[in-house]
Amino acid sequence: MASCTVPPPPPNALSPPCLWIDATYVKCRREGRVASTAVATAIGCDTDGWRHVLGIGVVDTESHGSWPAFPRGIGAGGVRGVRLVTSDAHEGLRRAVEEEFQGAARQRCVVHLMRDCARAAGSRRLAKRVRRIVAPVSRLKGAGAVRAACHIAADMLEGCCPEGARILEGAEPDALAHLDFPASHWKRLRTNNL
Repeated sequence: MASCTVPPPPPNALSPPCLWIDATYVKCRREGRVASTAVATAIGCDTDGWRHVLGIGVVDTESHGSWPAFPRGIGAGGVRGVRLVTSDAHEGLRRAVEEEFQGAARQRCVVHLMRDCARAAGSRRLAKRVRRIVAPVSRLKGAGAVRAACHIAADMLEGCCPEGARILEGAEPDALAHLDFPASHWKRLRTNNL
């Protein structure tokens, strides 16, 4: 029977160039009743490609007031040199990350962006069409092709789902931040759905 060993983390484990931050809602018993609670996670990837869980915490809401302590705790734990943070577009999380990891690029999760565009459709049939328009954009090879496809997708959405087009156009700088990194890393950097 072969043994399974886990290699020790590399010495630069607390200097991750990339972070993925997300919140998942779970049911928790609080004050005698069951309530939906956001559990936030932060995962970092160091320069050697190792992933590390850097933080887990409970966040009452996804407003700005409840978020600052989470990334601050990650920073206080010794995390330095963050170059990119991939997360959802929640305003509170975005602001908290910008305050704690100043100078880091922010990647809006393309999966969440596609869902936001589809949610704007109003009907299941149109939402399916919106997803088919938006999904291929970030899967293309070459930064120029991805940027061009994003503009084409926004133009296509304008004709069938103007609100989806507005969301996609507004998200473009953050949704395409991963293009400034090596192409071999794009697939992992563009979404926080690890």
